[in-house]
Amino acid sequence: MTSGSDEPWATYRHDDAGFAVSLPTGWPVDGEVDGCALVCVEPPSGTPPAYLPPSIVVTVDELPDDEPFDRWLSRFRVSLAEIYNEVRLVDLEDTLLGDVPAYRTLSHYLHAVVGGVCADQWCIPALGRVYVVTCSSGALEYDDFADTFQDVAAGFRLTTP
Repeated sequence: MTSGSDEPWATYRHDDAGFAVSLPTGWPVDGEVDGCALVCVEPPSGTPPAYLPPSIVVTVDELPDDEPFDRWLSRFRVSLAEIYNEVRLVDLEDTLLGDVPAYRTLSHYLHAVVGGVCADQWCIPALGRVYVVTCSSGALEYDDFADTFQDVAAGFRLTTP
């Protein structure tokens, strides 16, 4: 896998949620966070950072039978303004992860403690669910991790739940 870092990659499988994702080796994974299928954060090096450490979060939502995905996606993007402070949508992209359709949202928001944050999110509708891969970092560090975040999304795969 090509990456913005020299780190090797490891595959994390979540059999109950039906996905696997490639993650940088050495980034601890926590699969026990309420509301999340996994949380993975770059480990600190030296003193605590004065910025938001890069993180990867995967959530899985059930797609209601009576709600088409395009309506869910619109609602998701509108909800970002309710979740994040001073959010700005930077880029919206329809893409493929492998052969699976995905819908990317790049946003910037203001965190009360660390300042600017960039969130790169891929929404993947499949199997009556919506998988959301969110990769975040401090805004000034985003360029350092953008390739890694893209590689994480590219390494997302559906498995049989």
